Amino acid sequence: MMHFDFLVCSERSGSNLITKIMDAHPNVCGPFPSHILSYFAPNLYRYGDLSQDENWRCLLEDVVFFLEKGQSLWLSKISVDQLIGQTTRRSLAEIYRVVYEREAEANEKQRIFAKENRAYGYIGFMLSHFPEAKYIYLVRDPRDMALWWKESSARGQIQSGAGQWKEDQASSIRVYGYLRDTGNILLVKFEDLILETERQARRICDHLGLSYNDQMLRFYEKDIVRKNADRLTSWSDLQKPIIKDNVNRYKTRLTEVETRYIEALCSEEMDFFGYEKDYSLDTSLDALSSQLPEEDFTRKFTETEQAVYSTFEVAKKRIEQRRLY
Repeated sequence: MMHFDFLVCSERSGSNLITKIMDAHPNVCGPFPSHILSYFAPNLYRYGDLSQDENWRCLLEDVVFFLEKGQSLWLSKISVDQLIGQTTRRSLAEIYRVVYEREAEANEKQRIFAKENRAYGYIGFMLSHFPEAKYIYLVRDPRDMALWWKESSARGQIQSGAGQWKEDQASSIRVYGYLRDTGNILLVKFEDLILETERQARRICDHLGLSYNDQMLRFYEKDIVRKNADRLTSWSDLQKPIIKDNVNRYKTRLTEVETRYIEALCSEEMDFFGYEKDYSLDTSLDALSSQLPEEDFTRKFTETEQAVYSTFEVAKKRIEQRRLY
Protein backbone atom coordinates (compact mmCIF):
# COMPACT_ATOMS: atom_id res chain seq x y z
CA MET A 1 0.00 0.00 0.00
CA MET A 2 1.37 3.39 -1.04
CA HIS A 3 1.63 6.23 1.43
CA PHE A 4 -1.15 8.83 1.22
CA ASP A 5 -1.07 12.46 2.34
CA PHE A 6 -4.04 14.83 2.11
CA LEU A 7 -4.78 18.50 1.48
CA VAL A 8 -7.29 20.34 3.66
CA CYS A 9 -8.45 23.42 1.76
CA SER A 10 -11.22 25.69 0.58
CA GLU A 11 -12.19 26.24 -3.04
CA ARG A 12 -10.12 28.87 -4.87
CA SER A 13 -7.48 28.82 -2.14
CA GLY A 14 -4.67 27.72 -4.45
CA SER A 15 -5.43 24.06 -3.85
CA ASN A 16 -4.70 22.99 -7.42
CA LEU A 17 -1.48 25.01 -7.42
CA ILE A 18 -0.11 23.36 -4.29
CA THR A 19 -1.19 19.95 -5.60
CA LYS A 20 0.67 20.54 -8.87
CA ILE A 21 3.76 21.70 -6.99
CA MET A 22 3.69 18.42 -5.08
CA ASP A 23 2.96 16.44 -8.24
CA ALA A 24 6.16 17.81 -9.79
CA HIS A 25 8.19 16.11 -7.06
CA PRO A 26 9.90 13.00 -8.50
CA ASN A 27 8.35 10.73 -5.85
CA VAL A 28 4.86 12.22 -5.45
CA CYS A 29 1.70 11.80 -7.51
CA GLY A 30 -0.68 14.72 -6.98
CA PRO A 31 -3.35 14.32 -9.67
CA PHE A 32 -6.06 16.79 -10.48
CA PRO A 33 -9.02 16.13 -8.15
CA SER A 34 -11.15 13.01 -8.63
CA HIS A 35 -13.89 14.17 -6.22
CA ILE A 36 -14.50 10.53 -5.31
CA LEU A 37 -14.85 11.25 -1.60
CA SER A 38 -16.81 14.46 -2.17
CA TYR A 39 -19.59 12.63 -3.98
CA PHE A 40 -19.43 8.96 -2.98
CA ALA A 41 -18.81 9.28 0.77
CA PRO A 42 -22.07 11.20 1.45
CA ASN A 43 -23.99 8.87 -0.87
CA LEU A 44 -22.45 5.55 0.13
CA TYR A 45 -25.58 4.55 2.06
CA ARG A 46 -27.45 4.44 -1.25
CA TYR A 47 -25.53 1.30 -2.25
CA GLY A 48 -26.76 -0.76 0.67
CA ASP A 49 -24.92 -3.86 1.87
CA LEU A 50 -21.69 -4.12 -0.12
CA SER A 51 -21.31 -7.80 0.79
CA GLN A 52 -24.04 -8.40 -1.80
CA ASP A 53 -22.42 -8.87 -5.19
CA GLU A 54 -25.02 -6.78 -7.02
CA ASN A 55 -24.53 -3.78 -4.75
CA TRP A 56 -20.74 -4.03 -4.81
CA ARG A 57 -20.62 -4.21 -8.60
CA CYS A 58 -23.05 -1.30 -8.90
CA LEU A 59 -20.76 0.86 -6.77
CA LEU A 60 -17.74 -0.12 -8.84
CA GLU A 61 -19.59 0.62 -12.07
CA ASP A 62 -20.61 4.04 -10.80
CA VAL A 63 -17.05 4.90 -9.70
CA VAL A 64 -15.67 3.92 -13.11
CA PHE A 65 -18.38 5.94 -14.87
CA PHE A 66 -17.75 8.89 -12.54
CA LEU A 67 -14.03 8.89 -13.33
CA GLU A 68 -14.67 8.64 -17.06
CA LYS A 69 -17.01 11.65 -16.94
CA GLY A 70 -14.94 13.65 -14.46
CA GLN A 71 -13.54 17.14 -14.82
CA SER A 72 -9.91 15.97 -14.68
CA LEU A 73 -7.67 14.14 -17.13
CA TRP A 74 -5.50 11.39 -15.63
CA LEU A 75 -2.86 9.19 -17.23
CA SER A 76 -4.50 6.01 -15.93
CA LYS A 77 -7.87 4.44 -16.57
CA ILE A 78 -9.50 1.58 -14.71
CA SER A 79 -12.28 -0.90 -15.48
CA VAL A 80 -14.77 -2.62 -13.23
CA ASP A 81 -13.03 -5.95 -13.70
CA GLN A 82 -9.68 -4.41 -12.77
CA LEU A 83 -11.20 -2.96 -9.61
CA ILE A 84 -12.67 -6.34 -8.71
CA GLY A 85 -9.30 -7.97 -9.21
CA GLN A 86 -7.26 -5.40 -7.29
CA THR A 87 -9.47 -4.57 -4.31
CA THR A 88 -8.87 -6.76 -1.27
CA ARG A 89 -12.00 -5.77 0.64
CA ARG A 90 -15.34 -4.23 -0.19
CA SER A 91 -15.13 -0.61 0.90
CA LEU A 92 -14.98 2.87 -0.60
CA ALA A 93 -11.55 3.35 0.98
CA GLU A 94 -10.23 0.30 -0.89
CA ILE A 95 -11.62 1.63 -4.18
CA TYR A 96 -10.04 5.01 -3.46
CA ARG A 97 -6.68 3.39 -2.70
CA VAL A 98 -6.62 1.30 -5.87
CA VAL A 99 -7.70 4.18 -8.12
CA TYR A 100 -5.00 6.51 -6.80
CA GLU A 101 -2.30 3.85 -6.70
CA ARG A 102 -2.89 3.07 -10.39
CA GLU A 103 -2.46 6.74 -11.24
CA ALA A 104 0.73 6.90 -9.18
CA GLU A 105 2.07 3.83 -10.99
CA ALA A 106 1.19 5.39 -14.37
CA ASN A 107 3.25 8.41 -13.33
CA GLU A 108 6.06 6.20 -11.96
CA LYS A 109 5.61 7.70 -8.48
CA GLN A 110 5.84 6.06 -5.05
CA ARG A 111 3.42 8.08 -2.90
CA ILE A 112 0.23 10.12 -3.23
CA PHE A 113 -0.85 13.67 -2.37
CA ALA A 114 -4.64 13.84 -2.66
CA LYS A 115 -6.89 16.88 -2.84
CA GLU A 116 -10.57 16.56 -2.00
CA ASN A 117 -12.77 19.65 -1.64
CA ARG A 118 -14.04 20.16 1.91
CA ALA A 119 -11.80 17.42 3.28
CA TYR A 120 -12.87 18.44 6.79
CA GLY A 121 -16.11 16.56 6.13
CA TYR A 122 -14.24 13.28 5.62
CA ILE A 123 -11.56 13.59 8.28
CA GLY A 124 -12.95 10.58 10.15
CA PHE A 125 -12.81 8.54 6.96
CA MET A 126 -9.21 9.53 6.26
CA LEU A 127 -7.99 9.02 9.82
CA SER A 128 -9.62 5.58 9.94
CA HIS A 129 -8.47 4.25 6.59
CA PHE A 130 -5.18 6.12 6.12
CA PRO A 131 -3.79 6.35 9.67
CA GLU A 132 -0.22 7.11 8.56
CA ALA A 133 -1.25 10.11 6.44
CA LYS A 134 -0.13 13.66 7.10
CA TYR A 135 -2.04 16.80 6.19
CA ILE A 136 -1.38 20.19 4.64
CA TYR A 137 -3.91 22.89 5.55
CA LEU A 138 -3.96 25.65 2.91
CA VAL A 139 -5.81 28.91 3.53
CA ARG A 140 -6.20 32.11 1.50
CA ASP A 141 -7.24 35.65 2.42
CA PRO A 142 -11.07 35.66 2.27
CA ARG A 143 -11.10 39.02 0.50
CA ASP A 144 -9.17 37.62 -2.47
CA MET A 145 -11.21 34.44 -2.45
CA ALA A 146 -14.48 36.42 -2.48
CA LEU A 147 -13.08 38.55 -5.30
CA TRP A 148 -12.76 35.42 -7.42
CA TRP A 149 -16.43 34.65 -6.68
CA LYS A 150 -17.33 38.17 -7.80
CA GLU A 151 -15.33 38.10 -11.01
CA SER A 152 -16.35 34.59 -12.04
CA SER A 153 -19.97 34.81 -10.88
CA ALA A 154 -19.65 31.27 -9.60
CA ARG A 155 -22.66 30.38 -7.45
CA GLY A 156 -23.12 33.98 -6.40
CA GLN A 157 -20.66 36.73 -5.64
CA ILE A 158 -19.23 38.48 -2.56
CA GLN A 159 -21.71 37.20 0.01
CA SER A 160 -21.59 33.64 -1.32
CA GLY A 161 -17.79 33.62 -1.59
CA ALA A 162 -17.22 35.04 1.88
CA GLY A 163 -19.87 32.76 3.34
CA GLN A 164 -18.24 29.71 1.79
CA TRP A 165 -14.83 30.75 3.11
CA LYS A 166 -16.18 31.20 6.63
CA GLU A 167 -17.99 27.86 6.56
CA ASP A 168 -14.91 26.05 5.27
CA GLN A 169 -12.50 27.64 7.72
CA ALA A 170 -14.77 27.21 10.74
CA SER A 171 -14.74 23.45 10.07
CA SER A 172 -11.13 23.19 8.90
CA ILE A 173 -9.84 25.04 11.96
CA ARG A 174 -11.42 22.33 14.12
CA VAL A 175 -9.55 19.68 12.13
CA TYR A 176 -6.37 21.72 12.56
CA GLY A 177 -7.01 21.81 16.30
CA TYR A 178 -7.50 18.03 16.42
CA LEU A 179 -4.24 17.30 14.59
CA ARG A 180 -1.90 20.14 15.48
CA ASP A 181 -0.57 18.62 18.69
CA THR A 182 0.14 15.33 16.91
CA GLY A 183 2.44 17.08 14.45
CA ASN A 184 0.49 15.61 11.55
CA ILE A 185 -0.81 18.86 10.04
CA LEU A 186 1.01 21.90 8.62
CA LEU A 187 -0.67 25.27 8.03
CA VAL A 188 0.34 27.06 4.81
CA LYS A 189 -0.97 30.45 3.70
CA PHE A 190 -1.56 30.96 -0.01
CA GLU A 191 0.13 34.34 0.12
CA ASP A 192 3.33 32.79 1.50
CA LEU A 193 3.18 30.04 -1.12
CA ILE A 194 3.00 32.66 -3.89
CA LEU A 195 5.62 35.07 -2.55
CA GLU A 196 8.16 32.57 -1.21
CA THR A 197 7.37 29.39 -3.10
CA GLU A 198 10.64 27.57 -2.58
CA ARG A 199 10.69 28.20 1.17
CA GLN A 200 7.13 26.94 1.55
CA ALA A 201 7.80 23.94 -0.67
CA ARG A 202 10.73 23.05 1.57
CA ARG A 203 8.51 23.38 4.67
CA ILE A 204 5.96 21.05 3.11
CA CYS A 205 8.62 18.53 2.14
CA ASP A 206 10.07 18.59 5.66
CA HIS A 207 6.61 18.00 7.12
CA LEU A 208 5.92 15.07 4.79
CA GLY A 209 9.37 13.53 5.21
CA LEU A 210 10.50 14.31 1.66
CA SER A 211 13.65 15.83 0.22
CA TYR A 212 13.01 19.10 -1.61
CA ASN A 213 13.53 19.02 -5.38
CA ASP A 214 13.84 21.99 -7.76
CA GLN A 215 11.46 20.31 -10.20
CA MET A 216 8.62 21.29 -7.87
CA LEU A 217 8.87 24.89 -9.11
CA ARG A 218 8.50 23.78 -12.74
CA PHE A 219 5.13 22.07 -12.36
CA TYR A 220 3.72 24.00 -15.34
CA GLU A 221 6.03 22.18 -17.77
CA LYS A 222 4.19 18.85 -17.46
CA ASP A 223 2.05 17.93 -20.44
CA ILE A 224 -0.84 16.62 -18.30
CA VAL A 225 -0.95 19.96 -16.44
CA ARG A 226 -1.24 21.92 -19.68
CA LYS A 227 -3.99 19.63 -20.98
CA ASN A 228 -6.05 20.04 -17.82
CA ALA A 229 -5.42 23.79 -17.69
CA ASP A 230 -6.98 24.11 -21.15
CA ARG A 231 -10.22 22.51 -19.92
CA LEU A 232 -11.32 24.98 -17.22
CA THR A 233 -10.72 28.71 -16.89
CA SER A 234 -10.10 28.34 -13.17
CA TRP A 235 -7.11 26.08 -13.96
CA SER A 236 -5.62 28.21 -16.74
CA ASP A 237 -2.90 29.82 -14.58
CA LEU A 238 -1.38 26.40 -13.89
CA GLN A 239 0.25 26.27 -17.32
CA LYS A 240 2.62 29.13 -16.53
CA PRO A 241 5.01 30.16 -13.75
CA ILE A 242 3.52 31.44 -10.50
CA ILE A 243 2.09 34.96 -10.74
CA LYS A 244 3.75 36.79 -7.87
CA ASP A 245 1.26 39.68 -7.80
CA ASN A 246 -1.72 37.35 -7.33
CA VAL A 247 -2.16 38.52 -3.73
CA ASN A 248 -4.08 41.47 -2.28
CA ARG A 249 -5.87 41.97 -5.58
CA TYR A 250 -8.99 42.85 -3.62
CA LYS A 251 -7.47 46.23 -2.66
CA THR A 252 -8.14 47.62 -6.14
CA ARG A 253 -11.05 45.41 -7.22
CA LEU A 254 -13.44 45.37 -4.25
CA THR A 255 -15.45 48.33 -3.04
CA GLU A 256 -15.07 49.57 0.52
CA VAL A 257 -18.47 48.15 1.43
CA GLU A 258 -17.56 44.75 -0.01
CA THR A 259 -14.29 44.66 1.92
CA ARG A 260 -15.99 45.79 5.13
CA TYR A 261 -18.65 43.10 4.72
CA ILE A 262 -16.09 40.32 4.30
CA GLU A 263 -14.02 41.52 7.25
CA ALA A 264 -17.10 41.72 9.47
CA LEU A 265 -18.38 38.29 8.47
CA CYS A 266 -15.00 36.53 8.68
CA SER A 267 -13.53 38.53 11.56
CA GLU A 268 -12.88 35.70 14.01
CA GLU A 269 -11.26 33.40 11.45
CA MET A 270 -9.17 36.23 9.97
CA ASP A 271 -7.82 36.95 13.44
CA PHE A 272 -6.89 33.30 13.88
CA PHE A 273 -4.84 33.29 10.67
CA GLY A 274 -3.33 36.73 11.25
CA TYR A 275 -5.00 38.50 8.33
CA GLU A 276 -5.07 42.20 9.20
CA LYS A 277 -8.28 44.08 8.54
CA ASP A 278 -8.38 47.30 6.55
CA TYR A 279 -11.35 48.74 8.45
CA SER A 280 -12.70 48.86 11.97
CA LEU A 281 -15.77 46.79 12.76
CA ASP A 282 -18.03 49.75 13.48
CA THR A 283 -20.89 48.86 11.11
CA SER A 284 -23.26 45.94 11.59
CA LEU A 285 -23.17 43.02 9.19
CA ASP A 286 -26.84 43.54 8.31
CA ALA A 287 -26.21 47.18 7.44
CA LEU A 288 -23.29 46.25 5.22
CA SER A 289 -25.23 43.43 3.58
CA SER A 290 -28.06 45.80 2.69
CA GLN A 291 -25.60 47.95 0.73
CA LEU A 292 -24.36 45.09 -1.46
CA PRO A 293 -25.91 44.51 -4.89
CA GLU A 294 -28.16 41.52 -5.43
CA GLU A 295 -26.12 38.42 -6.17
CA ASP A 296 -25.98 37.04 -9.70
CA PHE A 297 -25.84 33.23 -9.84
CA THR A 298 -25.38 32.94 -13.57
CA ARG A 299 -22.03 32.09 -15.09
CA LYS A 300 -20.80 32.12 -18.66
CA PHE A 301 -18.80 29.06 -19.62
CA THR A 302 -16.52 28.51 -22.56
CA GLU A 303 -17.64 25.81 -24.98
CA THR A 304 -15.04 23.43 -23.54
CA GLU A 305 -16.09 24.18 -19.95
CA GLN A 306 -19.75 23.66 -20.78
CA ALA A 307 -18.96 20.24 -22.21
CA VAL A 308 -16.88 19.29 -19.15
CA TYR A 309 -19.46 20.45 -16.60
CA SER A 310 -22.44 18.99 -18.49
CA THR A 311 -20.78 15.56 -18.64
CA PHE A 312 -19.84 15.73 -14.97
CA GLU A 313 -23.45 16.56 -14.03
CA VAL A 314 -24.57 13.31 -15.66
CA ALA A 315 -22.16 11.36 -13.45
CA LYS A 316 -23.29 13.20 -10.31
CA LYS A 317 -26.97 12.55 -10.98
CA ARG A 318 -26.28 8.86 -11.52
CA ILE A 319 -24.91 8.64 -7.97
CA GLU A 320 -27.66 10.72 -6.40
CA GLN A 321 -30.41 8.60 -7.97
CA ARG A 322 -29.17 5.25 -6.61
CA ARG A 323 -31.57 3.35 -4.30
CA LEU A 324 -30.07 -0.05 -3.51
CA TYR A 325 -30.72 -0.16 0.24
